[in-house]
Amino acid sequence: MKAFEHQAIKIANRKGECLSGILSFPLEKRASNIIIVFCQAGLATKSGVGDQFKLMCDNLASRYHVLRFDQSGTGESEGFVASEIPMNNFFLKVMRGCFVDDTLDVIRWVRDRFTDFKIVLMGQCGGCLTAAYASETEIASIHSLVLIAPPVLYLEDAPQKRPDVRKFEAKQAISLYFEKLFSLKSYHRLLKGQTDIAFFYKCFMAEIHDQFRKFRFFTAKKTNCQAHEKFNWEFFNSIRKLISTGKKILIILPELDNETHDFDCEFIPILGSFGIEKKLEVEHIPECEHSIMFSQNRKQLDKMILGWLDRLTGGN
Repeated sequence: MKAFEHQAIKIANRKGECLSGILSFPLEKRASNIIIVFCQAGLATKSGVGDQFKLMCDNLASRYHVLRFDQSGTGESEGFVASEIPMNNFFLKVMRGCFVDDTLDVIRWVRDRFTDFKIVLMGQCGGCLTAAYASETEIASIHSLVLIAPPVLYLEDAPQKRPDVRKFEAKQAISLYFEKLFSLKSYHRLLKGQTDIAFFYKCFMAEIHDQFRKFRFFTAKKTNCQAHEKFNWEFFNSIRKLISTGKKILIILPELDNETHDFDCEFIPILGSFGIEKKLEVEHIPECEHSIMFSQNRKQLDKMILGWLDRLTGGN
């Protein structure tokens, strides 16, 4: 038996563009007075791998109202997003808040129509940044946040001389390469020219650079935490402000994701230096990558979110 219904909605943003959304709500009369507004990553594909976020929102809609919408220029919404620019450059625009105004317009639409509801803002990847920035602006309207795999470092906005391999990738690759040192099959592949020496070199140099940066960090005589040069202070300051006003925040991190490595190594130490690390609730999905493509990982994600929401509402 179906536990929820869908309703297509249209929301006009401040530019006069029509944003398309789906409002899903439980059929049970004694449903919770929470409405979840889901901020997608901001890319042209709106549902993720295998409609992951649609399925996740449907599962949540069996107990809570859920509104997912396409930002302007994406999915079914009106507006224009430049498609000819490199993906990294476009995602930098997302990281700097290009979809915040759309989200603020959606929040205000929800606030005006669901006057007795508490708004929970939820985001995935770049959508986490959009959710945090929008919450900071509409702080009185937001009850709490759920952030899935938030990026805490800015992408490179220009080619760098340093290796273009991320630290987590380098560690994983180097570990595998050391295992191959004791495999005769690996030497056979090397002699046949079937290995990627260039990639190994980049991984090795990325690891050397990371270790050297850590050495400089621990030997520097500073009283505060020295952040990565690409550390996203805007996101950190938004989180800090939200926590200071008593907002509850759940952060869910896929274990095998680069963003998780960055969060654990760069973001957590800064939070700890300000004494607010323990005011966040952080969950890790074991053996899971960024796209959350496997069904067992998706079930774990849904369980974490529903469990946290139940605790938030006292099980009602």
